[in-house]
Amino acid sequence: MNQPLVKIRNLKKYFHIKDQGLLHAVDDINLDIPAGETLGLVGESGCGKSTTGLTLVRLLQPTSGEVFYNDKDIFSLKGKESKEIRQRMQIIFQDPYSSLNPKKLIKSIISEPFIVHGIIKRKNIEEKINRLLEMTGIAKNLLTKYPHELDGGKRQTIGIARALALEPDFIVCDEPVSALDVSIQAQILNLLMNLQKKLNLTYLFITHDLSVVKHISQRVAVMYLGKIVELAETNELFNDPQHPYTKALLSAIPSFNLDVKHERIILKGDVPSPINPKPVCRFLERCWNTNKDCQEIEPSLELKSPNHWVSCIRITSKIKN
Repeated sequence: MNQPLVKIRNLKKYFHIKDQGLLHAVDDINLDIPAGETLGLVGESGCGKSTTGLTLVRLLQPTSGEVFYNDKDIFSLKGKESKEIRQRMQIIFQDPYSSLNPKKLIKSIISEPFIVHGIIKRKNIEEKINRLLEMTGIAKNLLTKYPHELDGGKRQTIGIARALALEPDFIVCDEPVSALDVSIQAQILNLLMNLQKKLNLTYLFITHDLSVVKHISQRVAVMYLGKIVELAETNELFNDPQHPYTKALLSAIPSFNLDVKHERIILKGDVPSPINPKPVCRFLERCWNTNKDCQEIEPSLELKSPNHWVSCIRITSKIKN
């Protein structure tokens, strides 16, 4: 495994809810993302995936914790250093329509990063734009159009081109294909994978679509109510899921093999509130494999087998001391 380009340490992001308390959107997560890797972050809606991504690129300020980019704590940087880090860490948003300014031409949208950061002279912007068009396969005639004149796939490609403008190393892909038709999804995924190989990009790929994350990711982190509950290499996770929540998620994937019996795990109970959660297992109320200890102990993410981390006191470690 390559050296981590991004290291997340004890990251927390809480929101104050009037008259109720603190909503624990991201609650003490730790992750390493090696250079050149795609780390998938999966979980159901509301688990904190997007909040994690937005906090990493400083669109949200953390409640506490640290994020290191090339061993620099990005939350402590100011002025010129902070601006330079922002160039290296970019984001592709989920909705390619609302993330683009409807009043601006496509040419202006792609040009904006160069102008805001002032890294090249205006006379050279045209050359940079042409290079981005070539990399992403955008037709030149689209530069004189507005976002509403394009379909979803082309709009998302514009969002990708804008994210690449400042030549970043790390990109948060926040559900970049969830709003697109299946055929267009494949085109965008292939584009992202080709760009990664060509430019040695590192991705945090946020999605709730397990088939997508299996296709694009080298490792997968499973998130539930602000916590990482399982982390493993993609094949390992899909072939041997350990956490009950991961097993339930994977059982929801449709099977087209009629010779293999596919058992669907239906979770019972409601998702607990993320406001002022009790210091116990977050999955306690929906889990079928609990005991008394689960009601008293808040599990931490522990190495249970080689390169396979699980947050569950009921899972026995296979690591020999």
